[in-house]
Amino acid sequence: MTGSHTSRPARHDIHVTPLIVIWEVTRTGHPGELDTDEGRALLDSLATWHRSRPQVVLTGPGILGRGDLTELIRHGTGLGLEISLSLPVAPGLDRRKLAELYAAGVTTLALTLDGAAAATHDQFHDVPGAFDRTIRAAREATLAGLRLQINSTLTPANLAEAPALLARVIGLGARQWNVSLLVPTDRGTGRCDLSGAEHEDVLHWLRDVSDRIVVEATDAPQLRRVFHQRAQGADHAGGELYGRLTTETVRLLGARPAAPRRPRPPMVVNAGSGLVVIGPAGDVRPDRLLPVHCGNIRESPLPEIYAQSPVLRRLRDPSTWTGGCTSCEFAGLCGGSRAAAYAVSGDPLASDPTCPYVPEGREFPETDRQPV
Repeated sequence: MTGSHTSRPARHDIHVTPLIVIWEVTRTGHPGELDTDEGRALLDSLATWHRSRPQVVLTGPGILGRGDLTELIRHGTGLGLEISLSLPVAPGLDRRKLAELYAAGVTTLALTLDGAAAATHDQFHDVPGAFDRTIRAAREATLAGLRLQINSTLTPANLAEAPALLARVIGLGARQWNVSLLVPTDRGTGRCDLSGAEHEDVLHWLRDVSDRIVVEATDAPQLRRVFHQRAQGADHAGGELYGRLTTETVRLLGARPAAPRRPRPPMVVNAGSGLVVIGPAGDVRPDRLLPVHCGNIRESPLPEIYAQSPVLRRLRDPSTWTGGCTSCEFAGLCGGSRAAAYAVSGDPLASDPTCPYVPEGREFPETDRQPV
């Protein structure tokens, strides 16, 4: 069952071509990284998707230290690929480097910001000064002509700062805010860091603020369900968390933006379904937080792996899943967090333990997720 609600771009078949390919170009101390020739060959293979090429995101700790980074970017953009960088702020990300990246053809720079203030962000990453470097780099990026995206992970530790973080992101001139909700890690316990009701409150708040900035969600595909429900007129009374986030947002930014934008639903991508990740040594997996091996590009080209990997094919087919997600009418639009399912149960095809939604008139087993 693919579900009755879908909004994939016309002419883009996610069973054949991903929308996003993330290449972890380097990782500190990782042996066997793809060399320059192998990197060029990888980009060549991505360009063979003639009809609808994926967006290519280059990332990885220490990426700025790769001497061939600019060469790889130029090669990819020369093939007609859209290249973006997702960077941890590190020494060397200065005005000159940003201008070099822009000249090589980079379109978007994504920086990580996990707190509205230095104390929160620096503690989150255990790197003193990281917040100030991020703010400087964000400002320099926009001056260099790059589109700025801010990536944030919301956790119980920084959730109270979410409205202030939003204000900070808007103030930096970011075009997009990509929000990740912390994936649970207590396998076997079924425990998540946010309750189902709190998770739902955060998703509805993110939908509310999408009239201020483009909001995308990583590892929170349920946001697409929330957008659809709200577009159909569904109300969200909200709990205490929703009330606190809303009140603080109004205090900081006003009841409505001066020039409200039309809320745009997030892209319909999920682990292995429109999204695929390549590790430093060429290993392919469905998502950043889903460590399931699907092949290696040194053995088979990525287009072949993406289309034929049994793991990826099952992730794109809700009828092969287990539990409540497979019978949900939003399976094709949402699909649940496969990373959260794996983190808690060890099975990426299991139900998303963070989602409280239960379709009306349906009953799920007691071991499955329960309505709030």
